[in-house]
Amino acid sequence: ATESETARLRMLHDRGRQNGVRCTLMDPKELREREPYVRGLAALHIRDAGIVDFRGALLRMALRAQEHGTTILTDTPVLEIRTGAEHVTLAAPTRTMRARQVLNCAGLYADRIALLGGQQPTVRIVPFRGEYYRLRSQVKNRCRHLIYPAGNPALPFLGIHLTRMTDGRVLCGPSAVLGFAREGYRLTNVNLRDLAGTVAYRGFLRLAARHWRTGMAEMARSCSKRFYLRSLHRLVPDLAAADLLPVRSGVRAMCVTPRGALVRGMHLCESERMVSALGTASPSATASLSIGQMLARMMDARCT
Repeated sequence: ATESETARLRMLHDRGRQNGVRCTLMDPKELREREPYVRGLAALHIRDAGIVDFRGALLRMALRAQEHGTTILTDTPVLEIRTGAEHVTLAAPTRTMRARQVLNCAGLYADRIALLGGQQPTVRIVPFRGEYYRLRSQVKNRCRHLIYPAGNPALPFLGIHLTRMTDGRVLCGPSAVLGFAREGYRLTNVNLRDLAGTVAYRGFLRLAARHWRTGMAEMARSCSKRFYLRSLHRLVPDLAAADLLPVRSGVRAMCVTPRGALVRGMHLCESERMVSALGTASPSATASLSIGQMLARMMDARCT
């Protein structure tokens, strides 16, 4: 950590304590005792931090939902939404569905679904691809816990970090590079409609003008393992390029305002018969159960 990052850690420590989070500031000696391979001027130890198998959690939630009579449809894109006096009609290629209220949590396509439903969201979804590596098994002892940088307060990204997964693997990442398609899980995935919509949006142009240096650095990390490794060296200096094995990528659905700001929280767009939840940024996966409860209460109130 740099001096400015240390000051940010102190701020996060104070905020965490105010919110009942068990956290402790550590000096370099205490840091080395917990993470012998990590280097820094200071660190924030959060006792309540943890990790889950999120794919497994989602599958379990889907099973529980089906046990309670919920029907889950995949490969069923919504092509048209018609709002009537008492119902909303959703038209898909193979079936038509009706509902009193619709909750739109369509992720990368949430803004387009909102437009189909007659809403006028004030933000636009811009895809950012995050690429991961994993540490080869011989060096995964370099990470004992969850190791995060202090982060850039100007951007709602966590920065490249190391995560010990539930199966013992250690993932490194993710990066945050502009996606050339809403489902652009590879650098070579390009969707001209998606890309044109992004670069023509004034909010993205303002964002790019403000953070072009960060964008270029992220692109360098995407194209070069050497640049990716340089970011990891700020946390664990002993890693080598051969220690990083590519695994997968994900795509963030980030909300960008017309002024070029990245929305940090969830952006809600409401109309008479539909609620759209756009761009729930990290840590939305961690907070998914609480977010789900909040949205469920909201929809219950709208249906009564």
